[in-house]
Amino acid sequence: MTQSMTGFAKSEVSYNGQQISIELKSVNNRFKEIRFRIPHQLTSLEMKLREALNQKFKRGSFDVSINLKRSAGQIGDITFNSQKVEAYIRSVKAISDKVGVGLTVSSGDFLRSEFLNDQNDETNEELNKLILSSFSNAVSDLIQSREEEGNKLLMAINTFLKNYEESFNKVKGFAVEYKLNVENKLNTKLKEYKEKIQIDNNRLLQELVFYLEKLDVEEEFTRVESHLGKMREIIAQSSEKGRQLDFLLQELGRETNTIGSKSADSRISQHVVEMKTYLEKIREQALNLE
Repeated sequence: MTQSMTGFAKSEVSYNGQQISIELKSVNNRFKEIRFRIPHQLTSLEMKLREALNQKFKRGSFDVSINLKRSAGQIGDITFNSQKVEAYIRSVKAISDKVGVGLTVSSGDFLRSEFLNDQNDETNEELNKLILSSFSNAVSDLIQSREEEGNKLLMAINTFLKNYEESFNKVKGFAVEYKLNVENKLNTKLKEYKEKIQIDNNRLLQELVFYLEKLDVEEEFTRVESHLGKMREIIAQSSEKGRQLDFLLQELGRETNTIGSKSADSRISQHVVEMKTYLEKIREQALNLE
């Protein structure tokens, strides 16, 4: 399935009176970047969590947030880190005295993991296993979120690509007519000049061929059709699409500009502008594809 690089997932689970919340957010990025915001006691899991993301995703900027919070009604046998609690209370009191505003401290303020003493090894191992399992569920949800967004992007890309092709086909029809009109006008002018001045027919023929070749866009048409066919193939396949589409869009843009520069017909110019607009819309969508 095609994935967008934009997605969000959240997983929550309870363990031993603690509420564990895991949030994953991803946005587009040329490469892959992973940032963690997790409690200090879970830093040993960071490498495993990073590897889980590396195995599932190829591109994107990822933010991983894990929060541990103990429920107020389930204190159990936990012990507080008295030094951290005292330091926190002193800091609050110092601020209160300085600004002259009363600040209160409640017991719930100390239920965050940074104020609690570390648990025993067995409890930590169980907690780590639960977090890894919950993280795996969040990753699966993130994949689903990115795939759903990816399908929407592909639908938009296909629509704009169809619009581009419609304008392109109109340009092809006008280009044939434009070239014939130019040839007819040249022939008319040449007949007028031949009656007035001596003309070297061989040199004239060379110049005419050179001029008409500059107006010929058949090669550009052929390359556009080739690029469009390749885009259809890329869109239909399930592998990574973003970079391949970006390259083809650059090539299509180059050929579209050349067609416009070679044609002085106002109708062709109008449709070339439309083609360039649709290419830009496609590029906006493709930038978010993995």
